[in-house]
Amino acid sequence: MTSILGRTNDKALVRLAGPLHLAGKPSGVLAAAIMTQMELDYAQFVVEDDPDDIRCILTTDAKAAFQSASRRNCYKVLCTDDTLKERFAPFFAHAHKGSQRIVWPAANMTLRPSSGFTQGDINSSKLFTCNTASLVQGLQDAGGEDATVVAIVDDITVMGNLTALISVEKARDSLQKPANYLVNPLKQYVYTMNEQHVSRIQSALPQHSVIYIGSEQGFSLSGIPLGGDQYILSKLQNNLDKTKEVISNICKLKNTQEKLILLLQCIPGRIQHLLAAVPIHLSRDFARQHDEAISKAVADTLDLGDLTERDKLLMQRKISKHGLGLRSMEKNLEFLFLAGFMRSIKSV
Repeated sequence: MTSILGRTNDKALVRLAGPLHLAGKPSGVLAAAIMTQMELDYAQFVVEDDPDDIRCILTTDAKAAFQSASRRNCYKVLCTDDTLKERFAPFFAHAHKGSQRIVWPAANMTLRPSSGFTQGDINSSKLFTCNTASLVQGLQDAGGEDATVVAIVDDITVMGNLTALISVEKARDSLQKPANYLVNPLKQYVYTMNEQHVSRIQSALPQHSVIYIGSEQGFSLSGIPLGGDQYILSKLQNNLDKTKEVISNICKLKNTQEKLILLLQCIPGRIQHLLAAVPIHLSRDFARQHDEAISKAVADTLDLGDLTERDKLLMQRKISKHGLGLRSMEKNLEFLFLAGFMRSIKSV
């Protein structure tokens, strides 16, 4: 029932969350990453004309996000939409009334919090975005035209000049109370592209850790690395290493058909979302290594021996044309990058 109601009212829930909550929107995560990368590029450009124009990016993560969310506030927000008030809000009130039973296997404990959403509720992310809709919109209003606020569930990113970010932080406390959004102080950072601005930003925002990105530092937005080249390369290498580990584990299976299906259908997606967001000059070598790793695994599975370039091209043919449908990430790199930008334009 919970799943059916979530799917039936999906569009209404996404609409209620507001335009700044990008989770649930087409290519929303990719759109947030592109907007953040554009801000980093713009920050480097404006400082050349005006060294005193301080621009930075503030990232915030919630502490015990789903467990601390206010049910009362969420119910009130759901009731502001006529359709949800009639069809979804009553079910929500019934499903989340009283204390909940949350199992913590590692500590052999059962917790009974009186706030937050029921453990295992597949609509938790949608409910959280509705619950924090006024918070995210309020932060944007506080920052005005000099700031851009985007949110991916409980991750809130604020981009703009320092004056706007100070205004956003001043408004945060009162805006967080209705939704009971609790900031995780260990995951709150301010990033800048100009090393000379670090001390001034730290003075203006003393409760935040200020990081100069340079070439070696950066941050990840929903798994997509942003910032310095060395940071991005390290994250791509980490993804590639984990992918090779997964491929190795798949190859240990005994059933050839199972191995082939997993290699062809599950592995490409592990890097594809990164290639759509990371600059091509950084990702090309990793795309090539990815192709080599999966091609070798498929060849070993089918006992094909050493592959020639013709063999690899035949494997990349569609299944309907007697190939394996093994898409080359390196040969499609430009298309993946452009397509990622094009499909996220609407959300941007």
